[in-house]
Amino acid sequence: MSAAAIGKWRAIVAAKTRRRERIEEEAARDRRALAEREAARDAARREVEQAQARCGDHADGMAARFRGAAALSVPDYVRHENWRVALKDALDAARKEEQKAAGAVERHQERVRAAEARLARAGAALDRCRARLDEVRRAAAHAAELAADEEAVDNLLARRYASKR
Repeated sequence: MSAAAIGKWRAIVAAKTRRRERIEEEAARDRRALAEREAARDAARREVEQAQARCGDHADGMAARFRGAAALSVPDYVRHENWRVALKDALDAARKEEQKAAGAVERHQERVRAAEARLARAGAALDRCRARLDEVRRAAAHAAELAADEEAVDNLLARRYASKR
């Protein structure tokens, strides 16, 4: 194998290394984005829990007023009913936001899995190219050693021939 072949495989290994590094950077960005999406999903879950607690507190308060000795006036009932509707709307919005955040997490999990698969493939390709470069280097070293041995034998034979004359 020649120096040209070694140079070619060095260039290929360098290109594969740069490609793997780019894919590693993409995978790291995707992992960071996934962590952000997971944090947003967790915040949305907490918001749903808080909205559920507010609705439950309001329902408990209304039940206590209905059981109470004092009569509940119509304006109080209407005001509480309007508040209940607003709380229910807030709960529905929080649930919708949670579903949206969960969908974003799932999409980013898929992106991370795809990036990790690309990274694994790039790593395997790089390993194969490095192995091929090592083979080419060993073959070149072996060829150089054989050439040196052949030259040494030729020199030895030439000296013997010259000494016999």
